[in-house]
Amino acid sequence: MTIYLFLGLIMLLGFLFKLFNELEDESVRNAFTGRLSWLNQRGSWKRKWKIVNGSTLQFVPTYFKFLWFKLPRKWWYFGVYPENVERFVYSSTVFVFLTDPEHGLQFIKHRMIEAGFVITSLFLCRFVEFWFLVPVAWWVGVKLFVLIKVKLLKSVC
Repeated sequence: MTIYLFLGLIMLLGFLFKLFNELEDESVRNAFTGRLSWLNQRGSWKRKWKIVNGSTLQFVPTYFKFLWFKLPRKWWYFGVYPENVERFVYSSTVFVFLTDPEHGLQFIKHRMIEAGFVITSLFLCRFVEFWFLVPVAWWVGVKLFVLIKVKLLKSVC
């Protein structure tokens, strides 16, 4: 791989990081309309919890007796139980990014940073004398998105 490909990938990841950061902000502000309104934060809590008759159910741990031990039926919570009954296991903790658009976009944004670290480590193994170009490429990618947003997507600003 050439130096230009590495730097281009880092710029692209910086661009995508900023894009998903902006989408996350729009989600929190409930700014999506039309077919994208499902990305709004409003009402996303309903995807985390089991809802019966318009309200959430209180979680009550149940136990069974094994020899002289009292063991929880839902052992996968390891004694740390949620307030309400979850829609599916760990829907309010580990898998919250699958139920909540804000956390889903945040998840993708953080994967861009991790991919940037991986590509940077590969880049530095090969082109260690150009280490200073890595943050510059990331910065250029982020600023390129800002430029496109301000100049071309004025309705989003």
